[in-house]
Amino acid sequence: MIPEDARQTVKIIHFTDTHFIPEGKTLYGRDPAAALERCIDDINRNHADAQRCVIT
Repeated sequence: MIPEDARQTVKIIHFTDTHFIPEGKTLYGRDPAAALERCIDDINRNHADAQRCVIT
């Protein structure tokens, strides 16, 4: 058991199903690059204090 005073919160950003495809292409009518850009903008705006980022 970890002592109460040794516990800390770690914020992790997890990217999944990013669907890296050639620029300008769509996947099922959606633009994965544009969606990823919006996601990164949101992370930078609201979660810049995250300690880690995992991409799977």
